[in-house]
Amino acid sequence: MGNRLDENILRPLTYTSKAFYGVVAVLLGLTALFLYAWGFQLTQGLGVTGLRDVGAPYAGAPWGLYITNFIWFIGVAHGGIAMSAAVRVMKAEKYRPVTRIAEVLTLISLAMAGLSIVLDMGRPDRLYLMLVFYFERIGQSPMTWDITVIFLYFTLSAAYFTLSLREDLAAYMEHAPKRLRRLYRLLLIGYDKGEKPKVEQITWWLAMAILGLITLLSGGMIAWIFGLIPAQALWFGAFSGPYFLSAALASALAAVIVIAAIFRSVFKWQDYIKPEVFRGLGTLLGIFSLTYLYMMLQEQTAVRYAGPVAEMRISQALFLGEFAALYWPVVLGLAIPFLYLFAQTVYPKIFSLRLTVLSAAVMVVAFWVKRYLIVVPSLLFPRMPYPPGTYTPTFVEWSLVVGTFAIAVLLYMLLVKTFPMMELKEK
Repeated sequence: MGNRLDENILRPLTYTSKAFYGVVAVLLGLTALFLYAWGFQLTQGLGVTGLRDVGAPYAGAPWGLYITNFIWFIGVAHGGIAMSAAVRVMKAEKYRPVTRIAEVLTLISLAMAGLSIVLDMGRPDRLYLMLVFYFERIGQSPMTWDITVIFLYFTLSAAYFTLSLREDLAAYMEHAPKRLRRLYRLLLIGYDKGEKPKVEQITWWLAMAILGLITLLSGGMIAWIFGLIPAQALWFGAFSGPYFLSAALASALAAVIVIAAIFRSVFKWQDYIKPEVFRGLGTLLGIFSLTYLYMMLQEQTAVRYAGPVAEMRISQALFLGEFAALYWPVVLGLAIPFLYLFAQTVYPKIFSLRLTVLSAAVMVVAFWVKRYLIVVPSLLFPRMPYPPGTYTPTFVEWSLVVGTFAIAVLLYMLLVKTFPMMELKEK
């Protein structure tokens, strides 16, 4: 690295606008609401939520918004690091400017997924029971497999992110504010100027391991929590693995596109994150969204043609019943963006950066709502001949969900002000 670094890349670290403080103030307000709502839930119990699993004869859904958040954040985490790892393994240099954005998204999403589980438990002081259960039942439950792989996944992702940062931290050390130098020195323990080739080799193998783990985790462990429960209609079956994996990759790609567009606009990175990057990511997003739409079609075709009674009741609720107001907007929210992404792939002349980002933003929301439609309806329609239950999220649940997203954005902004979000270059 030269002595003079590209100041445009360092702009997030060296420049803070008034708008930044305004956004932080709003996020802190939502975080305060989160803490208030969580404190209220801790003191009053889960009875303040709409979650129910008792009553006569069948009351409601024991899983709701919290588990929806968990699945969504886990999916985004998978796709974020998968994109970064694939760029390194396949040497797709064109996409290098957005890899670190995706890596940070993975780490924060994993943390928020864990927080969502804690919220759903109701009693964080009983977290130790999960560990006791883990050691007593290791290998006997999908939950123990899930805990194992998520911890491994977070460790590999954090190691990958830290190793890829070392060269940039060393280059920026002498320019960095004093508040950051101590942290940088900690992360640069054992650093040597000639270590880059060795670090590149290590991160390449880490990327290979992460890609394999993602296939196992998103296409296996999380899906098995649902797919291995035969008591719940539309959950049980071998279909869950690819279903969850395609949704994870699509929702993460959509999130990366939106965040990269924000960075490009706010920090004037038009010369680094070029339109070709968004066109390529949009093409991949179109492929994954088409895969997911095809699986949705296959699922509903099988159910409508020859599905058991419980599955048919859920399908009817999605098509024409109480969930139709969510289901059909989700279908349109995936199908219409896909049609545009497909068209701009076939006819590059109609490519529009704004429409690509808008399509990705719509898909981010649509995939979150689709997770909700996976979790809740199956819990409300039992296989036994009982009337369906009801589930209405309360203000406490919405406050905690919105607060979780606020904390995620706040953490992302904190990391943006701490680490370079793009590989540094000589000026």
